Amino acid sequence: MTNIRTRSAWPVVAAAALLIFGQAACGRGSSDDDDSDDGGPSQGAASSVGGSGASPSGGSGNVGGAVNSDGGTGGAPTTGGTAPGGMAGSVSGGGTGGMGGMGGPSKPIWPDGRGPSVPFTAYEAEAMDTNGMKTVPTRAFGRISGESSGRQAVTLSANGHQVAFQAKEASNSIVVRYSVPDGGHDYWTTLSVFVDGQSRGKLELTTRYSWTYGGDDVFNKPQQEDKGIGNEHHFYDEAHALIGDIPAGATVVLRKEADDTAPNITVDLVELELVGGPLPQPAGSLSLTECGAMPDDDKDDSGAIQECIDQAQSLNKVLWIPKGKFQSYTKTLSAKGLTVKGAGMWHSSIVGFHAQFDCWGTGACKYYDFALFGDTLLRDDASPETGFRGNLSNSVIQNIWIEHLKVGIWPSKGSGPLTVASIRARNLMADGVNLYNGAHDSIVENSHFRNTGDDAIAAWSDTWESPGPSRSNVFRKNYIQIPWKANCFGIYGGQDNKIEDNVCADTVQYPGMFFAAQFNSHPFTGTTEVNRNTLLRAGGNAYNHTHGALKFHADQGPVGNVKVNNLDIIDATNSGVHVQGGNTVDKVWLDTVTITNAGQGAFFLNAFAIGSLDAVKVVSSGGNPGVVNDSGGKFNLIKGEGSTGW
Repeated sequence: MTNIRTRSAWPVVAAAALLIFGQAACGRGSSDDDDSDDGGPSQGAASSVGGSGASPSGGSGNVGGAVNSDGGTGGAPTTGGTAPGGMAGSVSGGGTGGMGGMGGPSKPIWPDGRGPSVPFTAYEAEAMDTNGMKTVPTRAFGRISGESSGRQAVTLSANGHQVAFQAKEASNSIVVRYSVPDGGHDYWTTLSVFVDGQSRGKLELTTRYSWTYGGDDVFNKPQQEDKGIGNEHHFYDEAHALIGDIPAGATVVLRKEADDTAPNITVDLVELELVGGPLPQPAGSLSLTECGAMPDDDKDDSGAIQECIDQAQSLNKVLWIPKGKFQSYTKTLSAKGLTVKGAGMWHSSIVGFHAQFDCWGTGACKYYDFALFGDTLLRDDASPETGFRGNLSNSVIQNIWIEHLKVGIWPSKGSGPLTVASIRARNLMADGVNLYNGAHDSIVENSHFRNTGDDAIAAWSDTWESPGPSRSNVFRKNYIQIPWKANCFGIYGGQDNKIEDNVCADTVQYPGMFFAAQFNSHPFTGTTEVNRNTLLRAGGNAYNHTHGALKFHADQGPVGNVKVNNLDIIDATNSGVHVQGGNTVDKVWLDTVTITNAGQGAFFLNAFAIGSLDAVKVVSSGGNPGVVNDSGGKFNLIKGEGSTGW
């Protein structure tokens, strides 16, 4: 694995073999809760930004303070280093915070049939063997543990600090979720990777796409980048690469070496995956290279890609994205009724600020087997910056990796049907998928979402120029992790939508599932069905409110016609089920719901909540299993057969 970074119009690190990766609404805010851990965030703000970063050695300037064991900041700035050496290195055991045996949990544990079928295995850093420092577990906003998977991670703050684990399955690729001190948009550093004691090179790390500042009123304003206003959050990003064969049982080590120049590196989790070879070019398709686009040359290919799109449309051919990365700096790509295929999400990518497709006309755009890696640095809702948008009626988005854009997928009003399947939407500034304003008969399934800056999956039935409510959409078998702002699922009005067989874990500020009459939405009509889902460590604190794991918010109108069946709520940060708003919540049915170890009650009924909720076979245990009722008797929990513990 080589240490390579592209620098042309702006730095973009994208997928290819052995290359290192480095219109939203529904704005959310930050927390004013009183929770705290033993110190501040585990990364310090930069004392000065690290040079231009033009060298693959990771920049030349100074960056933030080293981490203290209690999670605070301090220590001297560290200077950028040289290119990586080929040093091997042994695997040390135990050390500070060591766990004994190496490994840790692999694929997340949930009931059979829930969540997607994914090709990767995940390993939690806090369960690995380490001589680094485990972060203090907390769910407090503004603490790095609060944004960590499982609410804990490991910080490597000295040369030689490492995490080590054994690969459960054969693989050849790695994804590392990490955080380093904020050095600005042009700061780059590295992390060393070893397999069975042999160097596999270095992963490139950056703060280009992480670190946001300020409170609830600045999330969509330039102040979001002002370190002086404090309230830092959005700590994490990811690096991934193909690194060669990793046999089952091999020991994988991530180590901070002397030339890995960040003052500290926090590792949250690692994913290993066995990636197949590139897919072949479809017969009769038109390749980007036939129009002058060249992979991996670090030159803008926008014009050539658009020329190929136009040619493929006129010839009624499939457009082929060969192996490699193609830069799109100067224009959003515009397609009509076109099928685009790549060699696989690990092999073919379009990168740059305009790594975006706009489907115009009558829709029927189909996208398969490639990646979009954008260059969105902050949230600006006046700028589209959406991976796939436009009229996505009769369209397909399948086996696509979307990262470092504002939004993953946002169809225009009235789009449908749309099939979204087996995508990875990660490290975005806003929504993963938003089925907006009359989107209908669409499916989002078997996909993985992580670190979105707004709802990972939303159905927003906005009444503005409305063709009607978003309706008859299905969200099934998805796994959503750690939205750094907003919910796993946000359903704002609508008709006959379904949420089935999903897993939601570790929301930072908001509920896992949120059913709300907000943002000028159509009412809830028909029946919204919620079947066989798991909410794990969901809920949070934002806008001076606590939020339950499952929440019904009758803010601008009534909420009802919602049926929830076979739901597991595990370790809710606050309440398990939460009702809020001055309008009526009624015709809400809970059937066969388990609430385990809720932090602040099985149910929380806000002041001014009115209406009723039917609860059959709702069983609460552990934590605070009771009911917190601030409604003054205006809300009625109807306790049905088989309901116990509250």
